[in-house]
Amino acid sequence: MASLLNMAQTLYDVDESEEVARILFSPTMVQEGRISRNAFFLEQLRSGKWEKYLSVWRTLHKTPTRENVTFPPRTPGDEVFGYATLNVGIIHTQDIMDCTARVKRNVEDENHYHVGIFYELAQQPIVGKCDAVSFMALTMALANKATLIPFPK
Repeated sequence: MASLLNMAQTLYDVDESEEVARILFSPTMVQEGRISRNAFFLEQLRSGKWEKYLSVWRTLHKTPTRENVTFPPRTPGDEVFGYATLNVGIIHTQDIMDCTARVKRNVEDENHYHVGIFYELAQQPIVGKCDAVSFMALTMALANKATLIPFPK
């Protein structure tokens, strides 16, 4: 918990007028031409640690393209598909059974286009896999409110 508290001291909210982009891989995050709630799940990193936040890009600073998305998919068989855009203000207004999301930037991160969606359940940080019904509903709401932008082939 101490590392989460220290991290919170270096975070600040991103302006609610901004748009963020979540890079999408198919078929895990896009199914039948629609964004899956899986696109908004926290995953286990290659190091074995669980994500503390969902990585997204600030489109004000950098728009994803097939050429600048250089990281590989985490799931074997997946390939880069495109991205989903969401308004930060819409993300911040989601509160489903005390499960919420905030878009924050770590001031110590020199990468200004990178920010994170941090989840909380009952005002406690969610780290890693979460099977709570409210979290599942929140990720579904985010998927439904996002705009799908496929990369040109």
